[in-house]
Amino acid sequence: MGKVLVPLGAFVAARLLLVAAGRKAGFDPFDPVLWAKWDSGHYLSIARDGYQLVECWRIGYAPSGWCGNAGWMPAYPALIALAMRLGARPIPAGVAISAGFEIALLALLWNRLFVRKNPLALLACALAPGALYFHAMFPISMCAFFVVLCLSFLLEDRFALAGLAGAAAAFSYSTGFLVAPVAVAWALTREGPVAQRASRAALAGGIAAAGLLAVFAIQQVTVGAWDGFLRVQAKYDHHLAFPLATLVRESMKQGRAIGVQSVAVGVGMIALFAWRLVRGFRPRDGLLLGCASVFWLFPLSLGNVSLTRSEALVLPALVLLDEAPPAVVACVCAFLGTLAWLIVQFFFRGTLV
Repeated sequence: MGKVLVPLGAFVAARLLLVAAGRKAGFDPFDPVLWAKWDSGHYLSIARDGYQLVECWRIGYAPSGWCGNAGWMPAYPALIALAMRLGARPIPAGVAISAGFEIALLALLWNRLFVRKNPLALLACALAPGALYFHAMFPISMCAFFVVLCLSFLLEDRFALAGLAGAAAAFSYSTGFLVAPVAVAWALTREGPVAQRASRAALAGGIAAAGLLAVFAIQQVTVGAWDGFLRVQAKYDHHLAFPLATLVRESMKQGRAIGVQSVAVGVGMIALFAWRLVRGFRPRDGLLLGCASVFWLFPLSLGNVSLTRSEALVLPALVLLDEAPPAVVACVCAFLGTLAWLIVQFFFRGTLV
């Protein structure tokens, strides 16, 4: 029973915290519509009408560039569309799908990646930076589930299955493809002949990357442009930037709690690296921290990216808290819970993208 009840308990505890914060701010968090903001509308439109790509000047948005919903991944809206065909309303269905993947994610962590089975560490994962997006109408919990599933298969040297999980991550969220180079790096650093390591890297990384290629193929068929995703995203001016400069700029632009979260993620990553180096760095540590670092640094290297949302995918690093002293983990939970309490109120007010 503990295989199910502990993850479910962590989910309920995190959800109740977010609900209480919403109540405190004067909202009704039990209304599913409250969990659908900003990009949620694009996922809804894909679920209802499929992909659309149009020149922005035709709809009066801008004199140049491309508009439409082609800038978002198809897996999550495909599940919403399936639920709609079964008679569900789209927004409640989307929120329920997010919750389902969050519960599955916590169960996966507890049953396959946790060693000491520390419930507080699982609660910390449930309260990970950007935790609200695991519950909102976004594919963050879906992507995180498949990323963690990929990592669990990599730890077992099951490279084909790892690639399939990675492909699902790439098919569900714009940065999900980043698990592909992680899989390649892991395969290349395993023991064995060079040819074997190279073939495993090609297998896991190639299958994972195929998830992104599948998106391009779908958009070629549906809107006549394989690069529809890239065209739509281009108007948001995502450009290369120095990570530290991005972190400072974004921290100053948003509310204080949001800035604290971004800084805390950086400090936390460094602290976890240092702790594992002192305790004896293992290949498992390298995989978990390496994956989290890739998902942390990539958005920092781009301009005009929502850090609060992308920071949710540093979750794999928090798995290491399972082996940390309980008092330390309790303090981390208290800190993450406080951040979640404050930040979810920005989301409910519509001021957090």
